[in-house]
Amino acid sequence: MVRIFTAEVISTLNSHMVSLSYRLAYNYVIECIPIYEAAIEGDWETAKRIFEEEKKDLNAYITSYWETTLQIAVGTNSSHHFVEQLVERIMEVGGPEMLQTNNWYGNHALHYAAKAGNTKAARLLVEKDPKMTQIPNPSGHTALKLAPWYG
Repeated sequence: MVRIFTAEVISTLNSHMVSLSYRLAYNYVIECIPIYEAAIEGDWETAKRIFEEEKKDLNAYITSYWETTLQIAVGTNSSHHFVEQLVERIMEVGGPEMLQTNNWYGNHALHYAAKAGNTKAARLLVEKDPKMTQIPNPSGHTALKLAPWYG
């Protein structure tokens, strides 16, 4: 039997699906608050425990803008030890490609370093993956182009 749905029924189904996906995303982001706080505060021991005990993906998106733990930590420009430890762990597990993970807007960790003026993280990231300097975001801006704009 073939069912034919009216535009109204399809619209209602779509709105319910969107609502559900927003709720699921919201719940996921709420679950990620501890790792987000650890990144903001530079608390590597808490983050390490979360990654190990809760089996949290090192490269998982932890915000509704698809930001990773590395992007958040780099963006603080104060969690330097945290960034060093996380980058080392990422390199052990997945290699330089994981450093290139983009957020919703197409920016990776080196873009965050450029915007925050985080030269320590920028040096570390480029040392681990020199290609990052050439990867543009969807607006066509590389991290090297963004750095002088943000100071």
